[in-house]
Amino acid sequence: MFKWLRNWIELFKLNRKERALDKEGERKRVEAREKKDESILEEWDNNYGHFVYEDIRWSRKKLVSDALMREADELHLPRPQYADKAKWEDELDEYDRPRGLVLTPESITELRSTIRKEKNERRERWVKFVPIITGLVGASIGLVVVIRQTPTKSKPEPESIEQRQAIFNKKVACKREEEKLRGNLVKDKFKTEAVYRVFYSPKLDSCVLAKFTFYPNNHKRSGGADETAELVDILIQHQLWSESYVAAKPYPEVRAELEKQIKTLELEQ
Repeated sequence: MFKWLRNWIELFKLNRKERALDKEGERKRVEAREKKDESILEEWDNNYGHFVYEDIRWSRKKLVSDALMREADELHLPRPQYADKAKWEDELDEYDRPRGLVLTPESITELRSTIRKEKNERRERWVKFVPIITGLVGASIGLVVVIRQTPTKSKPEPESIEQRQAIFNKKVACKREEEKLRGNLVKDKFKTEAVYRVFYSPKLDSCVLAKFTFYPNNHKRSGGADETAELVDILIQHQLWSESYVAAKPYPEVRAELEKQIKTLELEQ
C-alpha cells in the first residue's frame, strides 16, 4: 500500500511539473506571437523546455520500470538480464551523461504479464482452502448456537402469581409451626426434645422439621436411651429420615449428619 502511494506521489509531482512547463511554454508562444518573433519560443524550447520535457518523460519510464522490478523481486521472479540490450534502454541527457537504465516497452509488457500470472497462481492456491475455511467457520458458529441454546439446569420459576403466593403461604406456615414447637419446649420441664429448625422444602413442597432428641437425664427417664436425629414432614406427619446415636457420640457429629440430610431436601429438583 505504501509503495503504491509513494509511486502515486512521485507521478503526481511529475504531472504537476509538466503542467507548469506547459503554462510557461504557452506564455512564450503568446509573447512570440505578440512580438512577431518566433525565435523567442524556439530559443526557450531549445535551451530549456525540450530538456525538461525529456527529463519528465524519462522519469516516468524509470518510475514504472523501478516499480515493476521491486514487485518482481517481492514475488521472487527473475530479473531481465542487464546485458540483454533488447530488455533495457538508456540515453544521454543534455550534458551527455547517461540517464540510467530503464526497461524497454516490450520488457515492461512482458514483465507485467509474468507478475500478473504469478499473482493469479498464488490466488488460486488460496482459493482452494476457502470452502474448507468457510465450513469450519460455519461449524463453529453452529456449535456456539447449540451451546447457547442448550438449557442449563436452574431453579424453576413459579408460573403464576397464585403459585408464588401459595409458596409464600407455606413458608409462613413453616415459621408458625417452628414458633409453636419452640413454645412447647419451653413448657416441657424435662426438655426432652430440641427443635433444630423448620424450613420449607421446594423438593417436597412442604414444611420439614429438623430436630434431635436429647435426654439430659436419660438414666432416670429411659434407662440409657440413645439420642436421635430426624427429619419429619410436619404438614402430613411423615417420617423422612431418622438416625439413632449412642449417648457418648459428640453433638457436633450429630449436627453435621443432620445438616447433610437437610441439604438434600432444601435443593429444588
